[in-house]
Amino acid sequence: MEDLVEFPYLSYEQGIHNSFYFSEEILSQEHHKKSIVVSDRATLFNLLIGLDGYTITTGILNSNLNGDNIVAIPLDVDTDIELIYYSTRKI
Repeated sequence: MEDLVEFPYLSYEQGIHNSFYFSEEILSQEHHKKSIVVSDRATLFNLLIGLDGYTITTGILNSNLNGDNIVAIPLDVDTDIELIYYSTRKI
């Protein structure tokens, strides 16, 4: 995390009824020297590229949707994120 201090941190806010317990980012309560909150995921990705910023998320990316300019780099932290997948299809 200390390597990221000088880069802008971008996070995604889902509105006024967003629950802290269902945050998409781990370490969302950490202080960031430079922080930008957006309400649109496409804006977040554009700012990541344009500002050379970072976000903290699952790391599950699709280059067909996001291009090759956004890459997932694992963080060296002792924190886990729990993913829950819902499907309406029978598996």
